[in-house]
Amino acid sequence: MEAFDGKLHAQEDRIEIRDDRSVLRQSIDLKDRKVDGLVQIFDGDGQLQMRNAFRDNLPDGDSEYYRGEQLQMRQTFEAGKLQGPTEIYDPAGNLTAELNYADGKLEGKAKYYLFGTLVRVARYREGLLHGLSEDFLPDGRPAQRSPYQSGVLHGLVERFWPNGQLMEKTNYSKGRQVGESQRFGPNGKPMRSPKAAAPAASQTTAPRATALHATTSPASASRAPASATARAAHPASGQSRAAARSTPPPARRTTAAGHEAAHTAHEAPHVVQQPGRLEKLFRGD
Repeated sequence: MEAFDGKLHAQEDRIEIRDDRSVLRQSIDLKDRKVDGLVQIFDGDGQLQMRNAFRDNLPDGDSEYYRGEQLQMRQTFEAGKLQGPTEIYDPAGNLTAELNYADGKLEGKAKYYLFGTLVRVARYREGLLHGLSEDFLPDGRPAQRSPYQSGVLHGLVERFWPNGQLMEKTNYSKGRQVGESQRFGPNGKPMRSPKAAAPAASQTTAPRATALHATTSPASASRAPASATARAAHPASGQSRAAARSTPPPARRTTAAGHEAAHTAHEAPHVVQQPGRLEKLFRGD
């Protein structure tokens, strides 16, 4: 075994990085001078923060991310791309999101939860919102229904009062509002509203979600040394908030990286891999 600066310890089948107190901060399994096996990152107390399975320098297999002893995210890779289910948890261990990936992109149905209660169901195709997205109030009643086509609003968007009555309905075609919104009172009767100004040519309009949402955004799992093989994302739960507004904000095209459109309350998790740094390490650069 060779030692570099008293911190990096390398042998034929493993690299270990320790801090000044000799606490293991990172371990990397090797095979034929490639990352192959487990890559693990630990905090200053030696507690596991990230564990990724690798094969031929690419994530391949199960990946888990922790905050303390609490699992924060579990996902699966195949040849460097996210595949299959991803689960995200808040610091208390409550499930906050169930996602599905195909070839690294969000695909199919995604579910989001607030303290164990379902608050959103979205549908994706090739990383874009596609199909009906549904928002729910904590009691399970509908808050909003928004149809998407290839990442933009397309069809009838409906918003609801907490008593279940229709609040507003607006038609969209390829991300642009068609005609004026129709608004209704809590008793179901139509409401008079001022005539809306036509949107600028460079803008489209999108509805605002009325449900309470838990924001889940990825943050860095750790600050590993420059020789780290992977940088993982820890999901962090935010504060819920009501977002009912009468005038909708501009719409934006949605991608898997940015996750939702104008009214999203969640972001999709992602992992940034930097295999080039490993290659430099192996060459001794």
